[in-house]
Amino acid sequence: MRFPIHLAAALAVVALGTGCDVITRANNKTVMAATLLVSPKPPAATAQGVVASVFVGQHDGGLSSPPKTVAGLAGAQVTVTWDGLATPIALPATAPTGNYSAVWTTADKAYAPGATYTFTAVVGGETYTARVMAPATAPDLQLASYTLYPVNFGTWGDSNFTAPFPVRRTGNAVAFLSTYSVTGNVGTATSLPAGPTCTNLPQDAAGLLDLVFNDGDWATPTFNLPKAALAEAGASPRFDAPCFPRPAAAGSPNYVNYVVGLTEVAKSSTGQLSGNLSIFSAALVGTSDAKVITVSQP
Repeated sequence: MRFPIHLAAALAVVALGTGCDVITRANNKTVMAATLLVSPKPPAATAQGVVASVFVGQHDGGLSSPPKTVAGLAGAQVTVTWDGLATPIALPATAPTGNYSAVWTTADKAYAPGATYTFTAVVGGETYTARVMAPATAPDLQLASYTLYPVNFGTWGDSNFTAPFPVRRTGNAVAFLSTYSVTGNVGTATSLPAGPTCTNLPQDAAGLLDLVFNDGDWATPTFNLPKAALAEAGASPRFDAPCFPRPAAAGSPNYVNYVVGLTEVAKSSTGQLSGNLSIFSAALVGTSDAKVITVSQP
């Protein structure tokens, strides 16, 4: 899945603190951006995938604006742990320099709602930590007024399959949505495609600045997913592509399934970061829900 490592690296340049702690941290150059995200569960899977990613680096910026560059630090010893876990999980180095990550499933190590997750990096004789309390409940994704899943549309152009297509949820925590196109019998799917058809996960510093300073586009109970074009009237902003591309001409199989995944996250506060970290540091932890839309004919 596309989101975790890119998000961790980009977060390093945008997560600002506030108050007196900003002054204390003004000269700190080491940044740490950490994520632990649980992926949506395919219908036939027995567990969900988990990706933990940490970026450790040093920035060239001052206090007045986010840094323009962040150089990744090699050789860090990075782990993640949480309440009730007996042994911290090591996150090996990955490309590019400064990135550390590991992948497992909830069958191996269960996600712990409401637990405090602690990310630790030891590099250059210094120990850096970022903590965040995971959401206490899983998200609840609803596809408009539908209560039976998967939602079945006879054709892609069905008038009920509107453009944009609304999805709702309980609450308004910061959330990311992604859709995946799955051909064949989705009921037997045990994994999702490597890349989504669309996502509203920030992919650059400008988008992440908005997430940190004005998260309203991600903290709403209703999202209107662009069906075929980003410019559809009423479509929610931030999506990188249409979410439900028209299926190819009828063939075998002559239907397509769209898996809609919602990931809700909790964000760390400045007080949950060790005092030697830059104010441009943050941690996110969250889990997912998913629903399926089936289109029988193009």
